[in-house]
Amino acid sequence: MNRQAINLLGGLVVVVLVLLGIVVGVLPRWQEARSAVSDKQTVALANQEQETVIAALAQERQQLPQLQTQVNALEQQIPSSPRLDQLIDLTTGLPDGASLQTFTPGGTSTSGSATTTTPTPTSGGFQQLPVTLTIGLRQASDAAAVLDRLRGGPRLLAIDEATVAAGGTTGGSGGASAATLTVTGRVFLDPEAAS
Repeated sequence: MNRQAINLLGGLVVVVLVLLGIVVGVLPRWQEARSAVSDKQTVALANQEQETVIAALAQERQQLPQLQTQVNALEQQIPSSPRLDQLIDLTTGLPDGASLQTFTPGGTSTSGSATTTTPTPTSGGFQQLPVTLTIGLRQASDAAAVLDRLRGGPRLLAIDEATVAAGGTTGGSGGASAATLTVTGRVFLDPEAAS
C-alpha cells in the first residue's frame, strides 16, 4: 500500500470513529437534554395549573363562613321527617266499616282556619305537625271507636277537632259510607330522633 492509500484509510477510520462517537456518545446525551427540557416545560405548566387551583380554593375558603351561614339557614327551612307512615299504618287497623279517605299534612281545619305544613316547635323540645284525616264510617256511632283507635297508636296524635257528617263519601272498598269523620289534629315528633 502506498502512502496515499494509508492516509486515506487513516482519514476514513478517523471519520468513522468521530461519527461513532457522535452516535454513541453525543446523540443520546442530546436526546436526554431535549427530553429534560420538555419535562421541565411540562412540570412548569402543571405547577402553573396547580397554583391556579390553589388560588381558587383559597378564595373559596374565604367564602366558607358565608356559605356555612347560608347552609344553616336552608337546613332550618327543611322540616324534620315527621314519620307520618306510622300514623298512616295506625289508620289501617280502624274498626270494621271505617276506612281512611284522605290524609293531609297541614290543610284547613273544619272551622276554616288554615294550618301550616311545617312542623312548629313546642315548649318540650318536640315539634308538632298539623294533619287532617277524613275517614269513611259505616255508621255515625263508629266515630268514638275510630277516635279511640287514633289516640292509642304509636305516634302521639292530639285531636283538636272531630266532626261527623252524613254519608256521601266513597269507602275504601268502593261502597258509599253512611257518615264521614273529619279529624284535625297535631302529630308530635322528636326532631333529634328523626335526624
